[in-house]
Amino acid sequence: MFPLPIEREDLITALASFGAELPKDTKMPVDVLQKLTAKALNYSQQFDELFALKPNTKLNPNSFQNWTGNESLTTAMHVVSMEEAVLGSSAPLSQLKKGARAPKENIFTELRQSVMGLGYAMDMGKNRVYFTGENNDWLIELRIVSVQKVDDRTPMFVVNYKHEEKQSGDALAPTPGYTPVVISDLERRLLLALWDMNRARLDSAFQAKAKSGYKASIVLPLGSIGMKELGELTGDTGCAVCGKRSYSRCIQCQSVTYCGKECQRADWPNHKTECTSLKGATWHKVTFSDLPGAYYSSINRKDPLSGLRRSGATETASEEGPPCGKVFLAKFQTPLGGGSTILVYDRQRSFTKNWVRKNSPDAFRLAEREAVKSGIPKIYRWTRRIEGNDYEVCLDRAPAQVPVW
Repeated sequence: MFPLPIEREDLITALASFGAELPKDTKMPVDVLQKLTAKALNYSQQFDELFALKPNTKLNPNSFQNWTGNESLTTAMHVVSMEEAVLGSSAPLSQLKKGARAPKENIFTELRQSVMGLGYAMDMGKNRVYFTGENNDWLIELRIVSVQKVDDRTPMFVVNYKHEEKQSGDALAPTPGYTPVVISDLERRLLLALWDMNRARLDSAFQAKAKSGYKASIVLPLGSIGMKELGELTGDTGCAVCGKRSYSRCIQCQSVTYCGKECQRADWPNHKTECTSLKGATWHKVTFSDLPGAYYSSINRKDPLSGLRRSGATETASEEGPPCGKVFLAKFQTPLGGGSTILVYDRQRSFTKNWVRKNSPDAFRLAEREAVKSGIPKIYRWTRRIEGNDYEVCLDRAPAQVPVW
């Protein structure tokens, strides 16, 4: 799938650096981890939000105007989240690039800094950027053909790139006057994966115009991944036994997933000692409210500071709900500064409800206390629908692992 293979442990580490932490004992196979990593790369550049291409439609960069932004390209390629804005100079993205010696756990920061470096190169009048390894045994040449305007905040670098590995007796060197950026081998593989993925989305006629020996692609700013997308990346951690896609959960604790009954039976001798049963848990009957035709705004620390294009943007409230009787994990978002309502939704945002204090006030106060104990204005709790807007919520049993959505 990727132009250069990436080791399984490196894929897990890379996903964690994006914010998509998987259980350390996950048995997900490499091909599934690669797909998740490709999704993470795509989410970080907001490709789908920026272009909204129809199925089977390819992108033609020539259909966009030239970049005419007033700010420098270095600034335009620097997408800052609310969290990073608060951290200021202490944010990892604001610190010097560590290159080949950077810990693998920081790989996403390194990727973002390399992409920002393209903006700096253009600001300095350079239309080429070179990347190499610590031992100078490979070289990536990236030629910036043009910079197009996706919107007022977002530049799109149209590039031609070439990757060469050193053969015996060969010398790899950039064009005189250019100093290569030394990066890690993992960053090399992820950059090539990103550019290769974007290349596949370009119109074939446009690809054909690439300089001989080079590949055409586009480079977009990289930013933090939103909570909804992180939830999608970590929603299925794979079967606890074989790592394949999971279709069921342990009916007692709801925390372990399986691909089928065979793997679940095989795992029971190991799982039964640590199974935290929902038996004996207290279920509170609550009634949620719809907001027909209304809108809500859910903003989180991962949202970009300038312009909310992701799930943090205003969304239409959903009146639908999950199937009756099904136990699922819901997020209860308490308002900042207190209030009389709690926003409730599931990982997929397949439904959104309001819990008003006057509906089940005792359970409402308990939910508020649980949120205060957690230290953040939200909790995740097992929930099941009875009928209509009547639900049951288990407030005394938190999930074994706190989700990231």
